Amino acid sequence: MASGTTFRQREIVLGLFPFDDKNEFMKRPCVIVSNEIYNLNHNTFIAIPITSKIRNFEDSIIIDDDDLEEGHLVKKSEILPFKIFTINKSLMLKSIGMISLETAKE
Repeated sequence: MASGTTFRQREIVLGLFPFDDKNEFMKRPCVIVSNEIYNLNHNTFIAIPITSKIRNFEDSIIIDDDDLEEGHLVKKSEILPFKIFTINKSLMLKSIGMISLETAKE
């Protein structure tokens, strides 16, 4: 991520996620849930993973392009709010969309 650039709450971002051994990374999407004040004042984001392997978990949210204000999903996907995490800003690669406010309230 470029210096001085930040992602916004509800933004879907492609990030590098470390494997258990932390020597290799996988590219995976997530949605930023931390607010703009947090995002401007910390070196991390609070985020929730998104997967295209839909399992219909009880607390998950299924999304597709109709649930976005901007951007495009390659596949219908599932947001997994029970797997909330923090990730260093330097591991975020690019924005791929913005979840609508209506969907975010779910």
